[in-house]
Amino acid sequence: MDAKKDNKDTSLAYYEGILANKWKIKKPSGSSLLRFLKELSKCGLPSHAAKKVRIPLILFLKEREENPNFALAWEAAMEHAIDALELEARRRAVEGIEVPVFYKGEQVATKREYSDQLLMFLLKGRRKQVFAGDEGQAIGGKVEIIINCNVPEPKWEIAQRLQKKVQIAEKKRVLEEGKNAD
Repeated sequence: MDAKKDNKDTSLAYYEGILANKWKIKKPSGSSLLRFLKELSKCGLPSHAAKKVRIPLILFLKEREENPNFALAWEAAMEHAIDALELEARRRAVEGIEVPVFYKGEQVATKREYSDQLLMFLLKGRRKQVFAGDEGQAIGGKVEIIINCNVPEPKWEIAQRLQKKVQIAEKKRVLEEGKNAD
């Protein structure tokens, strides 16, 4: 007896296929496709978008395989969602976010915090040749950052932090070169 025949497929696609058959949905309508793409462009999560339009994801996946225009629209919606995420990451890295300051259990002030980690991810994504070596260290020649003194204070602080990180990465690179030369 074949073991594969005894094991039922318990994947999400299997159950969504059962639901699609139960609801007698063969193919999403044009308006359903548009609603799905609109939701997908907002969140970037196909399963969430399918839930929002109340149609099993498997039907949209099949449509994407069969319809090249829908596949292109799907990719465009995903790009839009990713752009929105990147914009938010940049905002948090450059403009920062307000964080409450508490004293003895009460909020007494707020302070602006910036995300150095998000800033490095953004730089690594856009300037791989400068900021992302084999182990995430800077590579290549010397990196200089020219700081404009007319930059508003928050950006000035970011530039200072970035310059320190570049200096540390440069020192690590020089040390690694020295070890490799021995």
